Amino acid sequence: CRGTWGGAFDAFGSQVAEEGPLLVIALGPQPEPLAGLPVPPNAICMPSVPQVDLLRAGIDLFLTHGGQNSFTESMSCGTPVVVCPGFGDQIVNSRKAVSLSVGLKVDRPDPDVGDEAEAATAYRAACCQAMREVDADASFTAGARRIAE
Repeated sequence: CRGTWGGAFDAFGSQVAEEGPLLVIALGPQPEPLAGLPVPPNAICMPSVPQVDLLRAGIDLFLTHGGQNSFTESMSCGTPVVVCPGFGDQIVNSRKAVSLSVGLKVDRPDPDVGDEAEAATAYRAACCQAMREVDADASFTAGARRIAE
C-alpha cells in the first residue's frame, strides 16, 4: 500500500493544500500505515472513507486493489481506475479494466525476486506513471462512463 500511496503523492501531491487535486486516501486498519511517508498538504488520509459516496460525487480517478465490490462500484459510477491487484478476483478485475479500456493495472513486485528496495521504488514509480496516464487520457473516463450507462 505504501508504494501505491507514494505513487499517488508523487503524481498529484502539491506543496500547498489549495493547489493540485484533493487526494483522499483510505489507509485501512493497519497500525502506522504511513510510517515515514511524507503526506502532501492536499491529501486527506483516514482509516476508512465513504467510498461509494466519493465515487458518486464524481472523482477523477480511483486507485484500488480491484476487489469485486470496488471494481463494480467504480464501474457503476463511471470512474476510471488504476488497479494494483494482489490475488483472486483482483487479478481478474485488473485485466477487465485494461480490456474494457477503463483503466490500467500495475502488478505488485514479486518479493522473492531481486532487491526489495529497488522493487519498491520501481513499483511506486509504476503506480505514479499509471495514475498520470489514466488521469491525462480522456479515453479511460469515456470508457468508464460508457460502462456506467
